[in-house]
Amino acid sequence: MPVLAPVGRSVEVRVPVESIACPRCRFAVLTPASVDACDDAASAALGLLTATEIFAARKRLGLSREALSALTGIGTASIFRWEKRRKRQSRSNDLLLRMALGLGGTTAASKRLPIHGPVAASIAAATPLRRPTSRRRRVA
Repeated sequence: MPVLAPVGRSVEVRVPVESIACPRCRFAVLTPASVDACDDAASAALGLLTATEIFAARKRLGLSREALSALTGIGTASIFRWEKRRKRQSRSNDLLLRMALGLGGTTAASKRLPIHGPVAASIAAATPLRRPTSRRRRVA
């Protein structure tokens, strides 16, 4: 049973998995589908969108990674890493993704927001969100 320790707390997740074992040494390896199931269960236990949910919602709306990036201000590389299960998004980025993709909120912060139905079209019509950048002054 995997035990995850994200940012100061532990979450226990039980997932039925399939494995392939060597008949001689009994060394077992999880199948790729089982690894994905474990990751999705861990994300769900943490209250985050799973990689499958992010990918499916983006495709349902017909958005490329670049379009979702322009819509939210999140880098395309980050979106790629989340969809490929290489990293997990932060709670703030998860909430931003939920708003942009029109997904209902399950986290406490997203339940407090007055969001009703898909908002992707209204967000797309607005100016894309940009993160503040620092400007350096040239010293002569």
